[in-house]
Amino acid sequence: MIIYFVGMMGSGKSTVSKIFAEKTNYPFIDLDILIQEKAKKSIQEIFEGDGEKLFRKLESETLEALSGEDAVIACGGGIVLKESNLKQLKSGTVVYLNASIPKLIHRLEKVNNRPLIKGKNIEDELLSILDERGRLYTEAANIIIDVNDKTPEQITNNLIEQLNL
Repeated sequence: MIIYFVGMMGSGKSTVSKIFAEKTNYPFIDLDILIQEKAKKSIQEIFEGDGEKLFRKLESETLEALSGEDAVIACGGGIVLKESNLKQLKSGTVVYLNASIPKLIHRLEKVNNRPLIKGKNIEDELLSILDERGRLYTEAANIIIDVNDKTPEQITNNLIEQLNL
């Protein structure tokens, strides 16, 4: 079984998926870490030096290379932007961690390494990104979890119950 975690930046994908993998004894893969290792650059350096277009290409190639593996995969927030990625996500179980804009702002306001919001009005950017991606997250998802008032452990336990693991 392969389980993909999707959602907005700051929704808890990396944190929750890692805890979930530990509790279920599945291998954990963070797509962004694999991309950074492949490019030998940070995500921020890729965006700043090579642009978002190259990052999305690396993201798709990295995702494709993982097809067929049993794993828990934390995806980047923009994974849903390419049709080929959506098709691959559908080959597994997609968990959408849905967080409100105020929750995302609270989690991201002191973070300065997110290229899509760096130096911008966080609320405006998050609203714009969610407007572009929200429908895609929902359509891709097999399971949607509201993460606003839950700890990562509560979210993980809820998901384990939903999947009967």
